[in-house]
This record gives sequence, structure tokens and C-alpha cells, in this order.
Amino acid sequence: MICHPKQIRGLATVIVPFFNREDFLARTITSILDQDYSKLQLILVDDGSRDLSYSIARSFSDPRIQYIRLTKRQGKSAAINRALPLARGEWINFFDSDDLMTFNSLSVRINFLRRNSKSLSVMGCIKDLIGDSDQTLLPAHPLNQYLKSALHITKRLTKIGPLIPEFFAFGTCPLGPLNATLFRKKIIDRVGAFNECFPPWEDREYLVRAAIRQPIPFIDKPVLSYRVHNHNASFKMIGGKLRKNRPKTQNVSPEQHFVNLIFKH
Repeated sequence: MICHPKQIRGLATVIVPFFNREDFLARTITSILDQDYSKLQLILVDDGSRDLSYSIARSFSDPRIQYIRLTKRQGKSAAINRALPLARGEWINFFDSDDLMTFNSLSVRINFLRRNSKSLSVMGCIKDLIGDSDQTLLPAHPLNQYLKSALHITKRLTKIGPLIPEFFAFGTCPLGPLNATLFRKKIIDRVGAFNECFPPWEDREYLVRAAIRQPIPFIDKPVLSYRVHNHNASFKMIGGKLRKNRPKTQNVSPEQHFVNLIFKH
């Protein structure tokens, strides 16, 4: 169980851990603060950055922001776990420091949970995959068709005890992005802290633990733009090989080549 301070009704908490994200962090923070749902708490956790990330984060003078600074890098899960005891929201969203929220990302999911009082969480869809300059690398349709099909499988997770290792292999996990999921505080309390021994699969492991307790509903509403670049986990795991194997005559970036191969359509 996680000990939270007193919950504030109607408040949405967004937790953003970051490490060396000076290129994208300001855009991520701006997309969260510019939500059409303004009753929010934004917790920014610097996981020992060595660049200008923390200075960029502190440049935002918004009273809705709380800062945590770790002197040494501890990993994404540990950074999130440091923030959880400060979360006061009725709803909680874990969000990556390089992605962008759509302007109504929180409100469309909050409205769903208000209409469906028995649901403990909800996942929205991805607007698009974007590159370094926010350019679209892949439109929403192919990716969200995958999510819709994959999330049907989560209904089976309520009958599964031990975690299945295959869920954590790239491309086989029957779950969408943690980024796109909004949780009620009560399920966060039940699921507990992030597993700090699971990098880089901590998002999927957490979603599996949540889905075991209750299937995660999917709504066909875009809630984020997912960024692909040479420092994020998916690209690091697979993109390096694709970069080496990319035909020299191909007039596309390594990131676009990565997206083209993973999501052939």
C-alpha cells in the first residue's frame, strides 16, 4: 500500500520522471499545463540529470508544479516511487518526459471515469508517432488498430496468476502505453509501487499488475503524441540495429526507418 496525503476531489495528478531531457522537456511540460482540464498537480522528478533539464523544469513558475530532485540517477521506477507519496489527485497519470499530451487528454479520460464509476482506469489512443521536431512519423490508424486488438487480451489477465515473461518481449505485450492510461487513486493504492528491478519493462509490468485486478477499458480518443528518437527505450533496443541495416540510398531518418519497419501497413 502507498501512503498518500489526503486526496483532493476532482484533482488530476500527472507524474513525469526525467533524465537528461533538455531537448524535449519544455514541450512536454507545456502540453500538460495547457490542458483544458486545469485542476491538476504536476510532479516533476529529476532522476539525477547532468544536462539543463532541471533548470528547464524550474523555469516554469506555475503553482500546480511540485519538484523532486535526486542527486544520483536511480532509474525511472525509483523516480516515480519517490513522487507517489506526494500525489493528491483523485486520478493519476504517469507520463514520459519526451511525449506530448493532446489538449484534452485528461478531460476525455476523466469524463469516461465519471460516467463509468466501476472502472478503475482507462486508456486512450495515440494521436501519432512524432520525431524530434514534432513531425508525424506515423498517423494514428495502424497503431491504434493494434491497441484495440491487443487490449481485448487484457480481459484474460484477471484469470492469470504469475506474470507471463512473453508479455515483456517487444511487440508481444497485449497492452498499450502506460502514458495513455489514467488510473483512479484507489487502484494505484492496490497495485502499489513500481518494480525497480524491471527496466526497461517497468511500464508493461505495472500495466499487467493493474489489468490483473481489472481489465483496462480503451476509448477511441487521442490522448498523446508518442515521440520516437534515438534516446528512448524502444529505439535503443531495436533502432541501433535498424540504423546499421538501413540502406544507404534510403532517404529517410533512422527514426522513420524504425517506425516503417515496426508498423508495416
